Amino acid sequence: MDNRDEFTFPAMKYGRFAIPWDLRAYLYEGGASADRKIVKEMISTCMLGPLLEARIPLVAAIHDRINGFLVSGGTHSTVTRQLVEVRRFFQWIDATSKEATIASVAGCFLSWAEVQLQLCKAGKGITEKSLYQSVTTLAKILDDILDRNHGLIHFTKVLKPRAEVVRSSEDVDRQKADVLKCCLALIDICNALTSEKIFGSLPITIEFRDGKKLEEWSALRPPQTLKAFAKGGCRSTRATERSRLAYENDKTFRTRSSIINLRVQAELLVFISQTSMNLAQAYKLTASRFRYRSDLDGYEVRRVYKNRRHGDVEFKIFSAYRPHLERYLQWRNEIFGDDESERLFPLKSHAQRSENIAPEFDAIEKRCQKLGIVYTGPRILRRVRLNVLYRETKNAAVTADMGQHSEDTLIRNYVQPSRSLAAREITRFHLLTDPAFVPPGPGSCVKVEPLRDRASPVEAPEPDCRNASGCLFCVHQRDIDSPDHMWSLVSYRHLKSIELLGYRSPELIVSNAIQSVIDRLSSKLQNIESSNSERSEWIVEAREKVREGRFHPQWDGFIQLYEKSYEHQP
Repeated sequence: MDNRDEFTFPAMKYGRFAIPWDLRAYLYEGGASADRKIVKEMISTCMLGPLLEARIPLVAAIHDRINGFLVSGGTHSTVTRQLVEVRRFFQWIDATSKEATIASVAGCFLSWAEVQLQLCKAGKGITEKSLYQSVTTLAKILDDILDRNHGLIHFTKVLKPRAEVVRSSEDVDRQKADVLKCCLALIDICNALTSEKIFGSLPITIEFRDGKKLEEWSALRPPQTLKAFAKGGCRSTRATERSRLAYENDKTFRTRSSIINLRVQAELLVFISQTSMNLAQAYKLTASRFRYRSDLDGYEVRRVYKNRRHGDVEFKIFSAYRPHLERYLQWRNEIFGDDESERLFPLKSHAQRSENIAPEFDAIEKRCQKLGIVYTGPRILRRVRLNVLYRETKNAAVTADMGQHSEDTLIRNYVQPSRSLAAREITRFHLLTDPAFVPPGPGSCVKVEPLRDRASPVEAPEPDCRNASGCLFCVHQRDIDSPDHMWSLVSYRHLKSIELLGYRSPELIVSNAIQSVIDRLSSKLQNIESSNSERSEWIVEAREKVREGRFHPQWDGFIQLYEKSYEHQP
């Protein structure tokens, strides 16, 4: 059994120093907790004790399920998470001396889930989110193995954590500002790290548009951090000086890899912000000659093949991003040349990590901390870009297509609410559906189409939805059955009376127009007053207010201006 490789994962691609996963260790008590570097040696030397044959069917079933998921297209990160959870589960089984078999694994899982829940409630390093992810990941594996119709997760007390509180529009706008600062810093990094600077003398200075600077020593410790160079410290040895000088003079990928990777990471984040492509897709893109085809306000970028005139569309970009992308492609060719890596964004190190594992952007995050700005990862970059596109286009179908999602996924997982956008949409809805209109004159309007009443006198003002007097002679004007409206009518009649008294022009046309307005208001008030006792009381009260100098707010300012102007007339 020890010589068989049926518990490994040949489809997984590891880096040079990565330790391959092997589930054979779980067939021995304590094997899950053993150091993975030496567990094979421990098995061969019988340090883990005898083989637990009762576990073989269970471990084999778990291996078949995870391996099948991997070879069918499962991502490296998902498989790794599954393997980590399985290892933690067997560590707990060994610690509690449980029997791990096909028949007992469901009971073991429920007990393990309860323990994890208690640790979470006690605040022992497990959050609600991580608890739910751990339990659901393992439950899905066991459900497939046991061929269960009703998932094991439903038999636990572990609940899905509450969704995050939806950001208000102010928070979203603040997030957009943070994203903008981070993206500008990324562009500054890309522009500063040219091939000449990278292979030039150390340190490399990166200047940012806000005046801040960073010194990059490319994995070499700055002199001020060394005791040999510190003031008052021990004297520098010749060996130290020679080794530092040799490192600086070795202008190859060996000494400049950290700086090269810094720009590649920055370029990758800028690319994601411009294309909305997810990290796994963007990182797997291969380098090639690209051909640009105009598409609305940007370009469709197609891969150029030797025997085909038109390649498939790889991604879409805005026109402003094209010069930046072309500069990066030229820089990449200068740095990597005919390197064996085919990745568009190659990240290399001496550890020779697997190219299937997407970067964590630790280098970018550290620089953001030094600059005092908020680091923005790929997920937030995509979310903010899609929200901006959705607000600008107001079209879910177009935004979803640009983000490579369905409309349902876009609305459910990416679009964040905006108060300003909601206010515009509500206003637009009411304009289309509500016939009410706030006119310049007293009363209300049922249709925004000025139309003169045929019974209006010839000298009456023409209704135009701008002149308050014209509203009184429009067929769409309506009185409001309220004391406030009566107060408005009486106040407006007082205003027109003052205007008529102060009018000194020899032209009678204008004065007749003012008189027609006063007559119209008097007629309205008389008809309303005679309609019933309640309305009569409203008008009496409105006249008392006007006599006391208390005018309706809509006309109070105009009345005061007229009265002040007449006081200064000779």
